[in-house]
Amino acid sequence: MLSLNDNQCLILTHRLCETTSELYELLTDLLQTSASSINVTVDEHIEVSFPVHFGSRNRVKVWSFKVQLPHLSSTEIDSIGETSLDPLDWNETRSLGHQIMDDMIDYLRDVRLRPAWRPMPASVKQNIANSPLPLKGQSASEVYDEVRSIALPYVLGNIHPHYWGYVHGTGSPIGALAELITGTMNTMSWGGHQASVYLERQVLSWLKVLMGFPNDETCSGVLALQESIDPNSGGFIVGSAGTVGTGAIDDLQGLADLCTSCPNDLWFHVDGATGAVLRCSTRFRSSLAGMERADSLAFDLHKWLFVPYECGCILVRDGQLHRSAFAQPPPSYLALMEGGIAPSHGEIFFGDYALELSRNMKALKHCRNSMEGQNQIA
Repeated sequence: MLSLNDNQCLILTHRLCETTSELYELLTDLLQTSASSINVTVDEHIEVSFPVHFGSRNRVKVWSFKVQLPHLSSTEIDSIGETSLDPLDWNETRSLGHQIMDDMIDYLRDVRLRPAWRPMPASVKQNIANSPLPLKGQSASEVYDEVRSIALPYVLGNIHPHYWGYVHGTGSPIGALAELITGTMNTMSWGGHQASVYLERQVLSWLKVLMGFPNDETCSGVLALQESIDPNSGGFIVGSAGTVGTGAIDDLQGLADLCTSCPNDLWFHVDGATGAVLRCSTRFRSSLAGMERADSLAFDLHKWLFVPYECGCILVRDGQLHRSAFAQPPPSYLALMEGGIAPSHGEIFFGDYALELSRNMKALKHCRNSMEGQNQIA
């Protein structure tokens, strides 16, 4: 951007334009006049040429001038008129990143040297509660120091090998590194032509195989439940693949048979939040027989598969029916195109299969299990 005052305009135009407003009007007229020209020269000047008419004899003289622009580096151009989210010092950020990485790996390595849980002192809780809204920024290292002092010592404890109180997964070091990659990519994994969608679809296909979904059918019966169903109404039946309190597993085969007898009226859902991953175990897999016949199955990967929180999965047998329950005509700001990142054909959009539109990528959390393989998990 070139800024001139009135005196500079007067000198530059040889007194043709006495003010910046007159120069602006002149340049505007020039752009609309075919006989004039405005060009950028090889030496990065702006050259303006246009005919000037004199008196009744219609004498014409070509008048031209050059405007020299200040030479700016690409870094200087990027910094004009905007505030960058880039760190002021990349080397300082790199150094802090290495420190955090080293500290977190040590934190996991030495977990057995700490108690599984410790109460937060009243002074720490009060300090957090009374912290005012920061009006001035802090350095990243200062913020990290606060996290180390008030957060890391007082965790839930589920990463500790002696934490047996609740059904919480431990996560894993590799899962934590995967979260770093996911956070760096910061992709909005709602759908479209991007790698995160294909990675999630890959993980979903693995989970379908893992859960035997779908699979061959067998026969059984649940007479007591069948007698309580109103034949004139529809509904859904939820079978438990392992309760939290006792680990009890419903007769999933019998429930599947019952729902199959009324395929248009009864939906068979399996709640496998806790126990569905027993499908990984050759020893206990048979106890979940019938689960693979469900119309829908929900289960968690952040429990026995040790994926970092949170990561759940729902499989629906009829994908088109699943989509029709959530998909809506897209508003203008989500309009699909003929190609590019949001093509109207050929790509999957997870926003059409759930209430959530803005979502990050979950697939890389699963990389630990990819490293170990199903046989090792079993």
